[in-house]
Amino acid sequence: MILAFAEDPVKSGRGIKWAVCANKLGGTVSATDVRLRFRSLSAGKLKTGAFTAEEDEVIVQALKDECNGFDLRKKQPQKGRDLYDIVGDVDFNARLWNELGEKLNRDARNVEIRAFRIWNLAQTNGTGVLRQLTDEEYQELEVYLDELKRGVNPEVRKF
Repeated sequence: MILAFAEDPVKSGRGIKWAVCANKLGGTVSATDVRLRFRSLSAGKLKTGAFTAEEDEVIVQALKDECNGFDLRKKQPQKGRDLYDIVGDVDFNARLWNELGEKLNRDARNVEIRAFRIWNLAQTNGTGVLRQLTDEEYQELEVYLDELKRGVNPEVRKF
């Protein structure tokens, strides 16, 4: 859902607060996320296109600072923490991607996608393919995604 306001609801004098806006969205979005999304939309045109090496370095360094030295560019051991484990916490996830998005003048979702791409390339020696799923794993994945789509809280699996 795209949030678009003609003017800043807090400064407009209408008395609309970010929490009220979040509640109007069904309570699925935090007031902070509404505020940050408004700021990103009202900041003007965000940069698009390929990320530069400098932008990649900002992303890598920010995650390293926030995650006790976790290096996106370093291949992680099979049983070690991976990027999915680290960004699984919703508060951490939204906050970090929004902060990096503001810093790089890019959409937070694009920053998140780029971070996962950097990590994926390190894990696969540049091929982009971690491993091929078996037919059974594909079926399990389809069931899992179907349960998510129906609103069921499925059992977490690793594919």
